[in-house]
Amino acid sequence: MKAENDKPVVFITEEVLHKISLMNKFTKLNTEWSSVTVFTQSKETTDDGLPKEIYVKDIIPMDRGSSVFTSLSIGTNPVFTEYIMRDENQSDFSTGLMHTHHSMEAYFSATDISELDENSQHYTFYLSIIVNYAGDIVAKIGVATKIISSDSTYIKSRGKYVHNSISKKEVFSCKKYDCTISLPVTESDSEFNKLLKILEDNEKKVVIRNPAYGDFMSGRSYSPDKRVERYLPQFQDDRGVIEIPLEDWETLQEEIEEVEHNFIIPEKLKQILNSIKEY
Repeated sequence: MKAENDKPVVFITEEVLHKISLMNKFTKLNTEWSSVTVFTQSKETTDDGLPKEIYVKDIIPMDRGSSVFTSLSIGTNPVFTEYIMRDENQSDFSTGLMHTHHSMEAYFSATDISELDENSQHYTFYLSIIVNYAGDIVAKIGVATKIISSDSTYIKSRGKYVHNSISKKEVFSCKKYDCTISLPVTESDSEFNKLLKILEDNEKKVVIRNPAYGDFMSGRSYSPDKRVERYLPQFQDDRGVIEIPLEDWETLQEEIEEVEHNFIIPEKLKQILNSIKEY
C-alpha cells in the first residue's frame, strides 16, 4: 500500500496568496474566476512518477465568469501573451489551472473532474487547483494515458449477421492524484493562532443573564429570584451577565437535574433554568 505522505506537495508562496486575495477583491462577489498557474517542480519523484514537490510561483488572471462557471483559453488571451513577453518571465516553467469556488466549498465538482479529464491529454501532467473565500485550497494532478479502443462492424448476409471489420482508435484515460497543500507559516501566524485559540475558548461558554436583570436575549423577563444565585453565584458579574465555561455548565446541569428529582425547585425557577438551557 502506498504511503499517504507520498502525495505530491504543492507549495503556495505568500505572493501567490496575495494575488489570490486581489483576484477575489477585483472580482464581483460570488463570481468564479480562473487563472493560469505558473509553477516549477522538483526532480525527485513519487512512486507514481510525479514530482514530489511543486512550487507555485505565480498566477496569471485569465477570466471572470459567473456564479457557477469560468473558462479560459491561453491561445486567444492577450493577458497570457503579455505575461510571457516580459523579460523576468523568460525562464522554464510549467502551467496549470487555478480557479475559485468563491463562497462555496473548495472541492472538485463533476465539471472540474471533466475539465481535468479533457485537459490532461495536452500535458505531461496537468495541475488543477481550486480555492475559495475561506482560504481553503485543494489540488489534483491528472495524467493522461492512451488506450486503443476497438470497434467491430457486422453485415447481414443470408439472414445472419457476420463479422465484417475491426476499427481501432486511440482514446485518452485520465488517472487522477490528490495533492497535499503547503502554505507559508511565519512567527506572526503562530502568535495570531494563540489569540484565535483564546477567542475559541472564550466562545465555548453559555452566556445568560441573571433573571433579576431580565432575559434580554429572548425578550422575556422574569421576576427576581435570588435562589438562582444558589447555583450560579461564582459566574455572575456586576452587569448581571453570567458566563459559564462549558465544562462547568455540564456540571451545573447535573446538579439542577438532581435538585429537580428531589422536588425542591420552585416552578418559577424551573422556567428560568429551562430558558437558560436553550442557549
